[in-house]
Amino acid sequence: MIERGTRLGPYEIETPLGAGGMGEVYKGRDTRLDRSVAIKILPAHLSSNPEFKLRFEREARTISGLNHPNICVLHDVGEVELAIPNPTAGQTAATSATSYLVMELCDGETLADRLVRGPLPIDQVLRYGIEIADALDRAHRSGITHRDLKPGNIMLTKVGVKLLDFGLAKTKGNGIPEPDGSTELKPVTQEGMIVGTFQYMAPEQIEGREADHRSDIFAFGALLYEMVTGKRAFDGSSRASLIAAILEREPQPIAEIAPLSPPALDRVIRSCLAKDPDERWQSAHDLRRELLWMRDGLSSPGQAAPAIAHKGHSRERLAWVAAVALPLLVAALMWLALRPSDAPPVRLVSAIAPPAGAEIVVTGDAGGPVILSPDGRLAAFVATSDDGPMLYVQSLETGITTRLNGTERAMFPFWSPDSRSLGFFAEGKLAVTDLNGAPPRALADAADGRGGAWGSDGTIVYTPYTQAGIMRVPASGGSPVTITTLQAPYTTHRWPSFHPDGKHILYVAAMHSIPESPDTAIFMTALDGSGTQKLVASPGNGLVWRDWLLYLKTNKLVAQRLSGAALEGEPIVVWEDVLYDGGTWRAIFSISDGGLFSTHGRSNSDGNTVISWLDRKGDRIGEIGPPAYYRDVALSPDESMIAVSIGDPLTTIHLHDIERGSRTRFSFLPGATADPHWTPDGRNIIFTTLGDAKFQLVIKPADGSAPERVLYESDILLRPSAVTPDSRYLLFERGSGLAGDIMRIPLAGGEPETVIGGPMQQYEGKLSPDGKWLAYIDSNSSGRNLFITSYPPSGARWQISNETVYASFWNQNGKELLYVSPYGIRSVNIETSEKTVRVGQVTSLFAVNVNTNDRGIAMSRDGSRFLVVPIRQSTSGAATLITNFDLPLRD
Repeated sequence: MIERGTRLGPYEIETPLGAGGMGEVYKGRDTRLDRSVAIKILPAHLSSNPEFKLRFEREARTISGLNHPNICVLHDVGEVELAIPNPTAGQTAATSATSYLVMELCDGETLADRLVRGPLPIDQVLRYGIEIADALDRAHRSGITHRDLKPGNIMLTKVGVKLLDFGLAKTKGNGIPEPDGSTELKPVTQEGMIVGTFQYMAPEQIEGREADHRSDIFAFGALLYEMVTGKRAFDGSSRASLIAAILEREPQPIAEIAPLSPPALDRVIRSCLAKDPDERWQSAHDLRRELLWMRDGLSSPGQAAPAIAHKGHSRERLAWVAAVALPLLVAALMWLALRPSDAPPVRLVSAIAPPAGAEIVVTGDAGGPVILSPDGRLAAFVATSDDGPMLYVQSLETGITTRLNGTERAMFPFWSPDSRSLGFFAEGKLAVTDLNGAPPRALADAADGRGGAWGSDGTIVYTPYTQAGIMRVPASGGSPVTITTLQAPYTTHRWPSFHPDGKHILYVAAMHSIPESPDTAIFMTALDGSGTQKLVASPGNGLVWRDWLLYLKTNKLVAQRLSGAALEGEPIVVWEDVLYDGGTWRAIFSISDGGLFSTHGRSNSDGNTVISWLDRKGDRIGEIGPPAYYRDVALSPDESMIAVSIGDPLTTIHLHDIERGSRTRFSFLPGATADPHWTPDGRNIIFTTLGDAKFQLVIKPADGSAPERVLYESDILLRPSAVTPDSRYLLFERGSGLAGDIMRIPLAGGEPETVIGGPMQQYEGKLSPDGKWLAYIDSNSSGRNLFITSYPPSGARWQISNETVYASFWNQNGKELLYVSPYGIRSVNIETSEKTVRVGQVTSLFAVNVNTNDRGIAMSRDGSRFLVVPIRQSTSGAATLITNFDLPLRD
């Protein structure tokens, strides 16, 4: 292994990427061009072997002769003298010639890594298959047979497939000069020698016969088979049984594993896997054309989408809904357009189904409804699977569903007016993504977004976090500007939508302390915040379609004429069964400009969860129930009790006795109570309450022996975060989202003072066990990074993370700090002296899916166990799609 910082000519080694039989691969930097590259090295013990060195040189010459967008680009080759590690004591360090290749650094994941998560959607199988076939065709036309085509040598990047590793490639008649300068082919392997990876070898390779381009086609068929089914075409408990399977047996029929996969694709794969090379497809070019034909057929208007295998019959039925009902709906729409003018209009009802292996996330702390594009041709939604929540777009013309890469943990999407782009919230940002495959762009901070809308002039309006007003920012990028500010009694403005005039917006104003208040209402204001007027009382959001205001009334969606800012006439019921998410004040519906309407009925689950114990590997080792809408969770210092806030719907704090399994209510104040935090002696619990539009920090004995005592109150959000070991001071956060400080206040009473402040947000202050060091999150530092400073702060600080951090925990030994990132739990070794901190290596423990806005995770004092409240969400198997929803509005 070569150490970081080693120079190979102008290239500097950074980190290892992988190793195989033909060399080691590192991420490096080209110091001349200041770009990242991949460096493949032939180690010293192989450089001295003439056969391996010849193969390595031939790989360089092979790649250099291939110029194709789906083949990894070769930048440079070279040889350098490197010291042999660990020389004998007293002797001069020996050196050895080391050969290296410098290649394009492909940012993505290998197909092997992707297949660990199961089969791919059919549209991805076809897209990747076309690109691989195109790369093989280019190689074969150049007289090159890859001979080691396998998932590990296929890189999936944002710009497409990249074919890697030509170390075992065979050349024929391509004029590539051999080491002695001749152009005659010199076999590196002798006849009868097996070269390649067994699971993807053609029969002729296993038998030691000469391999040609048709051997690659066999391996390509095995790749396609695995991409469609998630299983290898040939497998065995031993090498002997695997060889027998390849030579003698046929793979399990695809229809038995993925019964809804296209028969045409099954035929292509079976031809690739023929035992006799003469019976296979004879060229990658013809294979590519066949796959293109299938893809184009699937994307043509009026054609049914390829069905995808589901886990269970219910999901298979949903796939048939997507594949059959939607094209029928399109045909019906054409019939409606061509029918005789005197024929009465009718409603047609269909459904929008989720992709295979996923569920549409509808309510709760993420997701949102299926939203229709303004032109009525597309539907976008958040669906969750083993990969977590992501954005998907489904064509209403073909039923084809496409996952939008780069939208992990997305929530609450909204369309651009031209139906070509989507806005959404993820990782504490407001972002936009185009449907052309370009990566998403972050526009502004949005710690916990609550809705956005995209105007015809290119303005995006949005709510950046839960206790905030509406802001606006140009879709092209720029500085956010405040439109509305919160005023009592309201504590949130959210779910903005544009008025058709493009100059006004609508939003819902609500109160966290009284979620079902009759004062919750829909307001309208100009883009500069002027002329704000209340339109109507409603428990959720509304929008204007043509000259109708659509809003929720007594659990029904109604429409009422809107003239200026005045409602006229009586509300008319347009749909009886619209799902309402009371936790976020949102009615779940969407409408296109032309009047295509979508909504959801009752969801498949209530979104309740149980609290789980996880070990450091992420394995579940226990549960605490019963199921409820758990939010914040805090473990007592002796780890015998849990304080947890539960929304039912008013959020209150409860105490759970772990040994007895009993649960009792702890807070009885009139407003919502949350964020419980134990004092170090376990005698008191500090929490936040919201009453009369004021946030309060309250302390109460854990045994309930005395009433609550208010420590501090404010017009903006307050959250306790730590108590000093001597129990003298409470550290807390004041503010949220775009601005906030870490404060402290004496528990005995007194005025608060700032501990750490700044122009943006500093929060989640956690004290080390000895009380000398403070870990906190700073939103000023490119993605909400974690820092350590002395306590009280002296000015110096040490950065712990290079990624977004949601929460942190100190191990009781004071030598380990753990934190929660979007990608899971991380551990960092910490060494402290009198004035300095030494930060060790970051180690990843396990992925976790928790609601980080609510403090849905707690840790045992020794860091061996974690209490986790999973993200609360309700899912829906399919959305309802309706034409002519406005029939009751027509004269």
